[in-house]
Amino acid sequence: MSQFKLTKEEADRIMKIKGNVRGSILKGHFLYIEELKGKEGIELLKNKLKEIGYPVNPEDLNFSKWYPEALSCLIILAAVDVFNWEEKDVFEMAYQSAKYSIVVKLLMRYFLNIEKVFREVSSFWRKHFDFGEMKVIEFNLEKKFGIIRLYGYGKYHPLICVYHQGYFTKIAELALGKKTVKVEHPICLFNGYNYEEFKIIWE
Repeated sequence: MSQFKLTKEEADRIMKIKGNVRGSILKGHFLYIEELKGKEGIELLKNKLKEIGYPVNPEDLNFSKWYPEALSCLIILAAVDVFNWEEKDVFEMAYQSAKYSIVVKLLMRYFLNIEKVFREVSSFWRKHFDFGEMKVIEFNLEKKFGIIRLYGYGKYHPLICVYHQGYFTKIAELALGKKTVKVEHPICLFNGYNYEEFKIIWE
């Protein structure tokens, strides 16, 4: 992948997309960056966000308050820009984010079972996002796969799809007890569809 540059024009486009998410998600982004890149990395990220016109001070973020999902995406994309990340780095950010996420910790505390996780995925989405809908299309415990669809999600950037793959991979691993998990993304907004689909396969 050629080096990605997040421009103000692209940031403005993304920020026009409606929908909010809990502050715990944004807070988790910064916690991951701080552990990986230290305080200097946080300052680089803050400077990039300020440069494109959407400054964020992680210390001011409230875990339960609503913030634009677009801003959450900008934090990820700004990190790709300033740290010269590739897709694998975006995947890893999402994969590791579970340990910083109160949302995931609560989910795993009560639903440490892959079948229960799939059963609760729709209500989980509604509690932490005020837009869109996540539905389980198919779940087959015997054949070891499940399919979820995300309706009404914004067309932010293809790298956000990679982020979701990493996030779903980690949640499935936690629910399954560290078994081998693969998340396929056969249907994508950026391929002309009007929803996102992820197929979670495990061994």
